[in-house]
Amino acid sequence: MTGRNRLATISLALATGLGLAGCAGAGGDRPESLGQTSPREPAATVDDFTVSVGDVQSATKASNEFIAKQGGQSTLTTSDVLGTLMFAPQILETAQDAGLSVPSAKTVQQALGQLEIDSSVGAVEFIRAQSVREQMSPEQLASVSEELDDADISVNPRYGSFDPAKGLQDSQPDWLAPVEQDDAPGS
Repeated sequence: MTGRNRLATISLALATGLGLAGCAGAGGDRPESLGQTSPREPAATVDDFTVSVGDVQSATKASNEFIAKQGGQSTLTTSDVLGTLMFAPQILETAQDAGLSVPSAKTVQQALGQLEIDSSVGAVEFIRAQSVREQMSPEQLASVSEELDDADISVNPRYGSFDPAKGLQDSQPDWLAPVEQDDAPGS
């Protein structure tokens, strides 16, 4: 399953789960402390907004637990989660400006708590951003991209690299040399 299909699946699970929990609401709160979850090493930085490795790890774990408890069978990778977390503030702001229903951080925390899933800041912000991302029109998504055109974006090589035209890209770490195969048997 591709990253885009996995993200579409989680969007459906999140929208269904939050709606069934009776917790859908509007939220005007922006992430206040992403970058503080241990380990605090940056996974990515967008201008002065940092997402820590810990944020990505906790959000990936919580999101996959959420999907499983909603009956889903797909799983998200850390790259899937980071690709959304990096731009959560812009996604949430654009969605709010467009009048889309954006769940508050408190709403998501309550929904996760009811399912006995850790509600770290990274998990809450990922779920908030991803739950509205798939509702956004192509024009709204283009607006997010345009807002980020001049942003200073850096990504920890552990997660790949960022290309403004393609987004977050997996990459072969340059410190791992390719292994050459010897074709001769017994040599």
